[in-house]
Amino acid sequence: MAALKSSRITPSPNGLALHWPRLDTNPDVPRLIESAFGSRRWMQRIGKLEGQRCSAVQAKA
Repeated sequence: MAALKSSRITPSPNGLALHWPRLDTNPDVPRLIESAFGSRRWMQRIGKLEGQRCSAVQAKA
């Protein structure tokens, strides 16, 4: 197995993005964090959707 080379990831000048030259991408750090941990709005939406579900037993009650 070949050793991984450093991809030289660098922060953007404003510090809100990272630059991966080998991938030719600049992901936004706040959005990366939000996608990993979920935003409050997203978690509220999931909770609301789950609260609307009911099982067959609940529906009969």
